[in-house]
Amino acid sequence: MVKTYPNWRMIEDPDGDRGWMLVSLLSDQRTAIVRPGDPRPIHAEASATSPVRYRAEHGVVGRIQHCRNGWCRIAVGRREGFISTSDIWGVGANETVD
Repeated sequence: MVKTYPNWRMIEDPDGDRGWMLVSLLSDQRTAIVRPGDPRPIHAEASATSPVRYRAEHGVVGRIQHCRNGWCRIAVGRREGFISTSDIWGVGANETVD
């Protein structure tokens, strides 16, 4: 979300296009989209050295549970794990989400 106005939110899509949306059309659940490139690893822990649980393709949308120190806990379907914020669009590199 970029800006707010009483019942409206300005949003930006992955291509950088912006527009206003009515609040009732938006979800309270935070999500992120996997960035283009090779399939991105989803790790067991918030560390690049932890085991890879699975990989997510470009365009996959996951539910963000929390983010801290450049890593987000993400759920894609019934699978969960940690992904680097550099591998997703929708969460800033230094953003904390609880």
